[in-house]
Amino acid sequence: MRPFSILDSKLEQFMSFKKDYGLFTALKYMLPSKPNVYYKIRDWFFPYNVVKVKTLPKSWCDRDELMYHAVFQILVDFVEKECKGTLKIYDLEEERKSIHTRCGTEFIEGQLKFYKESNDINDEMMKLYNWWKNERPLRETKDPLNRIFEAPEYIFNESEPEGCFTLEYKFKSEELKTEYYQCAKEHSKFVADCAKEDEEMFQKVIKTRKYLWT
Repeated sequence: MRPFSILDSKLEQFMSFKKDYGLFTALKYMLPSKPNVYYKIRDWFFPYNVVKVKTLPKSWCDRDELMYHAVFQILVDFVEKECKGTLKIYDLEEERKSIHTRCGTEFIEGQLKFYKESNDINDEMMKLYNWWKNERPLRETKDPLNRIFEAPEYIFNESEPEGCFTLEYKFKSEELKTEYYQCAKEHSKFVADCAKEDEEMFQKVIKTRKYLWT
């Protein structure tokens, strides 16, 4: 018998598993089950405790902005990865029919109450998910500054005290000047309204925290 026949056999079996099921599935079945070698290797390469925020660049951002986007990314990951893109809505009448009458009225009403609460929270989470994925990205198209086709020129003027500057805009016409300041005023209100909406949605998604499990 060849001295490495057992090792060769294991290697051949591993390569067969790898070809049919992929590298990590092959590792799962070939590595010792104790002390969970496969899971240690898997979690090293694909950690489950990392939130990859797809709506922010990889460069620096302030922590308040990172927290906001990370919370919604967790909701998105929950809906798309754990729930396959949708959350279950129970048909209360069908559920009532499926519960055995021997269970008693109190049990039946308790189950229906649970299904109704689940429907309400799942509906709320899907609304938050759709807002984040589909509605919020379109806000930029509603910015009043988008109406300005020709931005004004500007120059820096040195002022007192020494080292300070003032910014001076130069417009080609009074009409452009009036339009610019009107759009700037509307833009300030638009930004404030967006910040208010963001805070309201953030508070709503935080309330769904205890339901983010499968």
